[in-house]
Amino acid sequence: MNYQIHITLTAEKDMIHAADYIEFVLKNPQSADHLLEKAERQINTLS
Repeated sequence: MNYQIHITLTAEKDMIHAADYIEFVLKNPQSADHLLEKAERQINTLS
């Protein structure tokens, strides 16, 4: 059985804020990119 995954706007904003913090405050843009890529991969496996 396949399900549709809906990402709420709040969840999407939270991920963007986390990535921005990692990139601009912690000065680690590679980790920020990795976080977003890994989250997207994991979300895509849910369906």
